[in-house]
Amino acid sequence: MQQSLVAFDTDQIKGYVFATGKLKEIRGASALLDRLNRAEMPRLVGGTTVYANGGSGLFVVDTAQTEATIQAVQHVYRTATHTATITGAMTELPDDSGGDVQHQLSLVRHRLRMAKDGQGKTVRPTIRHPLLRFCDSCGEQYAETIEAGEMLCQGCSTKRAEDRAVKVEIQQWASGQSPPDQGRLWGRLLGELRTQSYPIADYGRPESFEALGSLSSPHGYMGLIYADGDGMGREIQNINTLADMRRFAEAVDGSVYQAISEAIVGHLQPAADDTCWPFDVLLLGGDDLVMVTRARSAIDVALHLVERFPVLTAERWGRPLSLSASVILTHVNYPFGSLLDLAESGLKFAKRQAANRRSRGEVLDGGLINFLVISSANHLDFGQYYEQTLKQEEQQATFYRTQRPYTSQEMRDLLALIRQVKDVPRTKLEQLRAAIFKSQRQGTIDAMMVALRSRDAVRQKLFGLVGDTPARQLRLPWVEKDGDWVTPVLDVVELLDFVQ
Repeated sequence: MQQSLVAFDTDQIKGYVFATGKLKEIRGASALLDRLNRAEMPRLVGGTTVYANGGSGLFVVDTAQTEATIQAVQHVYRTATHTATITGAMTELPDDSGGDVQHQLSLVRHRLRMAKDGQGKTVRPTIRHPLLRFCDSCGEQYAETIEAGEMLCQGCSTKRAEDRAVKVEIQQWASGQSPPDQGRLWGRLLGELRTQSYPIADYGRPESFEALGSLSSPHGYMGLIYADGDGMGREIQNINTLADMRRFAEAVDGSVYQAISEAIVGHLQPAADDTCWPFDVLLLGGDDLVMVTRARSAIDVALHLVERFPVLTAERWGRPLSLSASVILTHVNYPFGSLLDLAESGLKFAKRQAANRRSRGEVLDGGLINFLVISSANHLDFGQYYEQTLKQEEQQATFYRTQRPYTSQEMRDLLALIRQVKDVPRTKLEQLRAAIFKSQRQGTIDAMMVALRSRDAVRQKLFGLVGDTPARQLRLPWVEKDGDWVTPVLDVVELLDFVQ
């Protein structure tokens, strides 16, 4: 019987998961899509599963069933979520391929992309009437039910119901009433954590961003980590067989899970008086990760992910793949949608910089780490902030008031600098920070005056920010790099309160 490849991809997955800024709805949406993707999709499609994770899937099915299969999956997604949709595409497999289906894999990806691009925009309700009210949470769909005094649409109500169901499941898994479901995000993650003796039974997920902020230092702050694999599309294009495609998907998915579980065990241990875990995973699948943590642990978690992902993929796939991460450190009351946009812009910037550095012949062992500390609502896009605030043209040189983004080793060096100046008076560091926003000549004069007016121990630590030789120290606060000038001062001052 003739067989075909059928590919699926969830439409605007982040738009659905992060449609509101409320933690319970974000978690519920993520859990619902994860269940539909990993459990319901393979059950509905049947045939042979190549992979089903990260909001997408690839299957081998009888050609006669392809159209009905695509419609069935689309129907379940729509009825289960009320607002999320999924796109499917197919291509026939040749009888005499000998296992090499690179052309068919490329063709089904192309058809899937065309199908997604050809879809019209979702039409939002526009009718206004005194008897019609929009959802108090998302504000986009008509309210149809009341929960805890809020009028909610079916979509938001379904997300909250899923979050409650997952909460009960986690309690059952944590207490040993039932084994963790390895086919679910939290079942698999708890299974990984349990093998590493992470405390599970006495804690749970934070009920809100405010609860997470109460565990942080500084109090009321949290870290948002957005991580994504580098160059995965290019890697997929070189895969020729379905067996290798399955192995690749399992390698990437398994490496992300192991890396994040290791990072949690190593850097996110709850304190004895905590009532919940100091983190929450909001989206995890394929090479995508969005999570929130207590503020002081976010950089260390991102660093662990970037370092470990190449090692783990080399073990599973046969060669190292890289992953980049963006970290936003902010007060828990900052609008979450804006935070996510900032994190995404920071991640895109890191990926572009990695590509630029590789094009110049630099060898990078892994991805890059970018970060932004938000103290006001003035930041909208990291690239724009970089060009307008962190970059300055002066005569024939370019000055960068940062060294972002960082390789893992560069980040370790930065963390060492931060810990080195922890006991330096904050006023001295703020004076150095002010110096980098002046011209090179005036900034260097001001920085040298700050250092020379400090006691010996402090002076050496300030000079240590730019090097250990007199030639480098005379340029404080600047460091020459590839014909331009950079400085670690702003990065040190911004992260000072968020590094243990």
